[in-house]
Amino acid sequence: ITCDGDESLIGNIYLGRVEKVVTGMNAAFIGINRGASGFLAANDGQIFDPNKEKPKLINTLFKEGDAVLVQVTRDKSDRKGAKLTTRIDLVGRSIVAVLGRTGISISKSVKNKVHRKRLKSALKDFETSMAGLIVRTNAQFVSSENLQKEAANFLDQILKITSGKKRMKPPACLYKQSDQIL
Repeated sequence: ITCDGDESLIGNIYLGRVEKVVTGMNAAFIGINRGASGFLAANDGQIFDPNKEKPKLINTLFKEGDAVLVQVTRDKSDRKGAKLTTRIDLVGRSIVAVLGRTGISISKSVKNKVHRKRLKSALKDFETSMAGLIVRTNAQFVSSENLQKEAANFLDQILKITSGKKRMKPPACLYKQSDQIL
């Protein structure tokens, strides 16, 4: 996997290294080997329910030197590094795979019970403890075979990302988002 070049970094997943924790900003700067350090706000560095709880402080989540799996959500600009999150997802045409989540969720826009049952049934063999699947609205018009191919591809990518996290040293690119036009 190479993440070289000047193209957009959005969607790329890196094993980064925490370079600096700034408690006053409640954020950390993460080295991903792409120029200026990436910016990880505390809110983007954890999963929490904003209706029920407050986010933890950044200095309780990370310390300098920690390796952290991050995904780019905004490209770097002239003076700022890329914006990052630890909520990793792989977005496809019909499915979104979310690291660290479990189960299969179907879009609420899919109201037809027959479609919902078919979608759930088509993907039941792809339930894993590594990632959850979110079935998008347009999936109701996609064949079960194509849904299964997309899910299998995502699970393969997730295995590569998680094994890369274990064997590589930060900073390293673990996943390059494919060109949306393709």
